[in-house]
Amino acid sequence: MSAEAQRSGTPVVLIGKKSPVNYVLAIIDAFTNAEAQEVVVKARGRAVCKAVDVINTVKSRYFKDIYVKSFDARYEDIEEEKGKARVAAVEIVIARGQVLQQTQASSSSSPSGS
Repeated sequence: MSAEAQRSGTPVVLIGKKSPVNYVLAIIDAFTNAEAQEVVVKARGRAVCKAVDVINTVKSRYFKDIYVKSFDARYEDIEEEKGKARVAAVEIVIARGQVLQQTQASSSSSPSGS
């Protein structure tokens, strides 16, 4: 997914050691200024929890129509001074608006039972 995202111009936010507010602003910027319909959020290790918190903050405070389009969790082997370490890594693709439209379309097309 990451190679596709980079080729298609989808913004990628890498979660790390900075304050969560920085990442919230990066996602808001991607959705508003870049007019992206999707944003890829990547994190590994201790930052995985922060990535989830950032997405929840953006959804609850700024964009109510955000949903998780795809989620990929895995382990990555990285080289450290002590040797190899295995850390958790996630890639979460968030998008705007489509789930609400699908829900409204499906509810209007279903029979009313009258």
